[in-house]
Amino acid sequence: MFKNFEENIYGDGIERIYLSFFSNKLRVGIIGGGKAAIIKIRSFLKRKVYVEVLAREFSKDILDINDKNLRLIKTEYKSEFIQDKHLIVIAINDSDLLEQIKDECDKNFKLYINCSDFKGGIGVMPVQRNLKNISFGINTTGGNPKGALMVADIAYKSLKSIDDFIGRVTILRNNAKKLGVYKKEVIEFLNCNDFKFFCDKGKDETVFKLFLGEDDLRCLYRGEINGDSYSNKEEYSSTSSSR
Repeated sequence: MFKNFEENIYGDGIERIYLSFFSNKLRVGIIGGGKAAIIKIRSFLKRKVYVEVLAREFSKDILDINDKNLRLIKTEYKSEFIQDKHLIVIAINDSDLLEQIKDECDKNFKLYINCSDFKGGIGVMPVQRNLKNISFGINTTGGNPKGALMVADIAYKSLKSIDDFIGRVTILRNNAKKLGVYKKEVIEFLNCNDFKFFCDKGKDETVFKLFLGEDDLRCLYRGEINGDSYSNKEEYSSTSSSR
């Protein structure tokens, strides 16, 4: 019994790849006006995604939403609905219509989520968490949304301890792209545990003084090149002053 149970979990043969979309450039179409639809609507609107929802009837929860990025279309499904969308969410129980929409999405190379059977879509929505400088998504391999929520909360608490460090390193890394000879070495050193150790001790700039000249130091820590400054200077100054 337990042997078969394990085979069912780990033998689905589904491989995954993760992409991160810019939410303000994404157009999403949701087909369905019930419980499955409202969950997805709230998730997308929270991230400032433009959403159009098509259904014959809408639940009260959907009708009560007031958001400039939401448009409700009360009508029967027509294939034209999917044409100007990047992502389609199928949130209906009508199996015949569901298969029709899937077929049309496949023919038009649309990304789509099947709310009634996650394996029947192109992908699934991960649980997303955002810190100031880190954004991540979590899924489980076997399709366990509550489990993904638990893991996401654990990961959030763990990553929170290095969020400010990643923010500082990102600014320095962007400045380091303007360096000359040591650009590659500096960028690699910035993103390692040794640099975090010196950063935590407040000795990171002292370490760089051992092998960088004054011009390169100004470039790295002040965003200055030959006396001129660029946008990361002020941002780094405000970030480093909080250390």
